[in-house]
Amino acid sequence: MDIRNKQLLRLGGVSASFGERRLFDGVTLTVHELERVALIGPNGTGKTTLLRVIDGSHPPDQGERLITKGLRMALVAQEASFPPEASVEACVAGALIGEAPGSPERVYDHEEGEERRVRVAITLEQLGFQRMDELAGILS
Repeated sequence: MDIRNKQLLRLGGVSASFGERRLFDGVTLTVHELERVALIGPNGTGKTTLLRVIDGSHPPDQGERLITKGLRMALVAQEASFPPEASVEACVAGALIGEAPGSPERVYDHEEGEERRVRVAITLEQLGFQRMDELAGILS
């Protein structure tokens, strides 16, 4: 019996450049359901570009990207500028639909609103937030 979790994402031999500068070469990564992955490194080493390759907004120079059909991803900009009066809930909710932070009620006022509310709550809990109403302006 296979007890591994479902594969969500696979990168095989992925390379990317910024202009003439090679950012990374031959990256291979597999992410399964329930896994958590951290991406750390100095500024300018290609972390954001790799995330964009993963989410499909930046094609790799080489290699393949395979994702599970229906997988949803959200990327918050590295230089995110959240309104200081916006709650962390509003910031995450906005990122889930690719919009700037706004009223969570506006974000949830859709057919998928309750599903989004649950996804936001789970995401914030996994990140260690105890209060969804904390203001972005007090965080670093």
